[in-house]
Amino acid sequence: MIRLFRVSELLENIKITLSENFPIVDVQGEISDVNVNSKSGHIYFNLKEDKNVISCACWKNNAPKLQRLIIEGKQVKLRGRVLSYPTNSKFYINVANIQEDGVGIAQQNLLILKEKLNSEGLFLDIHKKPISKYPKSIGLITSSDGDVINDIKTTLKATYPTKLYLYDVPVQGEDSVSKIVEAIKYFNDLKENIPDFLIIARGGGSAEDLFHFNNEALVRTIFKSKIPIITAIGHDPDSSLADLVADKYAATPTASVAFLGNNLELRENIKILTEHSEYLLGRNFSYLEKNLINTSKLLKTPSLIIKNQETKVDYLLTKLEGLAWQLNNSLSSKAQKLEFMLERQKQVLNHNFVNYSLAIEGFSSKVNNFTNNVKDCEQRLFYLSRMLNTLSFKETLKRGFSVVSQNGKIVKSSKNLKATEGFEIEFFDGKREVK
Repeated sequence: MIRLFRVSELLENIKITLSENFPIVDVQGEISDVNVNSKSGHIYFNLKEDKNVISCACWKNNAPKLQRLIIEGKQVKLRGRVLSYPTNSKFYINVANIQEDGVGIAQQNLLILKEKLNSEGLFLDIHKKPISKYPKSIGLITSSDGDVINDIKTTLKATYPTKLYLYDVPVQGEDSVSKIVEAIKYFNDLKENIPDFLIIARGGGSAEDLFHFNNEALVRTIFKSKIPIITAIGHDPDSSLADLVADKYAATPTASVAFLGNNLELRENIKILTEHSEYLLGRNFSYLEKNLINTSKLLKTPSLIIKNQETKVDYLLTKLEGLAWQLNNSLSSKAQKLEFMLERQKQVLNHNFVNYSLAIEGFSSKVNNFTNNVKDCEQRLFYLSRMLNTLSFKETLKRGFSVVSQNGKIVKSSKNLKATEGFEIEFFDGKREVK
């Protein structure tokens, strides 16, 4: 007759059987999923061989001397007792001693592949494509189940609302690699509605769950993508080969879109640009005004020069006429000598007049050039005025936008609008108060 056990009885019998048949065991395998409990001081990890995994525990009394050997990917030989948890059907090895036995096969193969891809230059920064801070649309490659897509949508809605195209793929298991590769190729083959960048996202997991992100085919597909790619696999601080080849790596799915700009930042940038344009226009107007004033002063100079020279000539002629009268009353020899000197003086004066005429013509040419420069400045001011008008706040309102303010402050979100108080709406042609 088959005996009927209570659950607690069966578990206790299993515990006794394990203790009696496996009092001390030596096991060889590769360490994975190391978890150090900071409160208790215990260390939990798995020992694996291919797809076979057994749980292990190193209690705090042994942890200090064995912790240096409990490293992800390390091949070890350990000794311990096989025990079961008293409240469930799981069993584990209570580790008493560990010996190093080289690097795990999977880890060793990963290091070889990493070195190969690195030597080909796949991880170099020069191949990283820039990621737009203000995308028109984003392609998301992840599972439609779970919290990842909701986290990303929530973050986008709060900061930078934009189009999100989802390509549903499994993100766990061997089949996930081919599906993710297929998704990347799909987005790259689009002829229209091409996303500004892609996000490959997953909400974390164990080392075994995430190991397929080291797949060579996946890494090479990410490298060949014409569209920039962000990986957000959520297993920081460890990095997969997919993270190394991606154009940007985010520690979590939320962080993959947290860096984007926001509407408030855009408005601030427009305000700064407008104020800077007004400042430049004001400074240019002031500069041109000063130049015009200085130019008007310069334009008076030729007439003053001519007038001064005429005065000097009149003075010299008067003086020469007096001298000529005196010479006419002198001896004829002296008169002839003086007449000769007078003729020579007249020639000098004529020569000076010719030089002054040439100088005036040169100055007139400079005045014409300055006039042309003033016209160029006027055309430039006209262009800058049109640019300022295009970028102005009022022009934005004319396109159908409006600004809502309450208590003298702009309302940026519907959550901030107090329904019990009046508010003001500004249009391009005036303001209206709403009670």
